[in-house]
Amino acid sequence: MKNFTIILFTLTVLFYSLRPAIAQNFNYETMERPWSIEAGVGPGWMYADNAGSIRRIGFALTPAASLSLTKNINAPFSLRTTLGFQGMEGNLDASMDRKMQLGDEGNAYDFRGQLYYFDVAPVFRLFRFRETVHRRRLNLYASTGIGGMAIFSTNDMMVESTSIRRENNKFIPYIPLRAGISYRFRPLWDLSLEGSLLFTFDDDIDGHRGSNHLDDYPMGIQIKIRKFFTFKMVNSLLNNPTY
Repeated sequence: MKNFTIILFTLTVLFYSLRPAIAQNFNYETMERPWSIEAGVGPGWMYADNAGSIRRIGFALTPAASLSLTKNINAPFSLRTTLGFQGMEGNLDASMDRKMQLGDEGNAYDFRGQLYYFDVAPVFRLFRFRETVHRRRLNLYASTGIGGMAIFSTNDMMVESTSIRRENNKFIPYIPLRAGISYRFRPLWDLSLEGSLLFTFDDDIDGHRGSNHLDDYPMGIQIKIRKFFTFKMVNSLLNNPTY
């Protein structure tokens, strides 16, 4: 929660630091904004052996946040880099006998921690646009790419009727899968609702291997706010700080 508070504070400061740029009287029709910065917050959860049932909605929700920088490449495509954070928490409803059995197999019955990720991904838009100000009010988009994830977590394991806690820190590659819907509420501002699945190749994020026959996947939904800009606006702010 402390990490989430720090990230939320950073995003708030970033948002208010961009407000002077909004007030400037730029000509929307002649100055293209090929760049955008995007901040998002929302709940995250894990698909993992110890995370609880997805079908029964038995998983634990944890805070998640992200910050992205995007460059518009052509009419249907953009290239986006994303830096993000997500909490992790297990929610397995297991009896003492089951916990003992898991311990005998070398598996944990609970886990908690945080993950930090960075990825680069092309974004495909359903409704194309070449100029930012001429984009549709509603649009659909999807993206996939490649990234790396740093995991800092602890696992709880039952050994000879005693619960022990062990660290399970690692760095792993992943493939981000994202899709969302965006809404243009200002000429240079969008709101979007985005779902994500970080496709890993590791079944030991939760300290438990083998039960679900799949690897462990962080998932989540975020509400995002996006601001389009050009670096000419940034240069103007730097050269005229009191404007």
